[in-house]
Amino acid sequence: MNKTMKLVVALVVVIIVVVSGVLLFGKKKTNAPSTNNSSASNSSQTNSSTSTITYDGNQFEPQTLTIKAGSKVKIVNQSSDSPLSFDSDPHPTHTDEPELNAGSIDPGVSTQITVTKVGNWGYHNHLHPEQTGRIVVTN
Repeated sequence: MNKTMKLVVALVVVIIVVVSGVLLFGKKKTNAPSTNNSSASNSSQTNSSTSTITYDGNQFEPQTLTIKAGSKVKIVNQSSDSPLSFDSDPHPTHTDEPELNAGSIDPGVSTQITVTKVGNWGYHNHLHPEQTGRIVVTN
């Protein structure tokens, strides 16, 4: 019985060591930064860069911005006299993606948001809900 007990204990120890090794060293990193340095127009390809959306008093430019999750977006009100209330769809509740709810931005002023949630998000000027745009956030 003593030999059997030693064999069981040794077997349990071996199983623990193997499982621990698989758990610690067997996982591959899936969020490794890309080494691809190509960039598409109107989009941010790295988490550390900042893309810009401008508002001229009538519309947003670009109409659609494609960025990576975790990217910063600078929102610039370039109008001379039109206040902007930058908010996510739908109007008036702004509940689709609260990270986009930058709120009021006076003429000539900018603000910055960080968008982390992957998806296809609409936004609009709350003061003129027909003025719209879209941010596409990828992994």
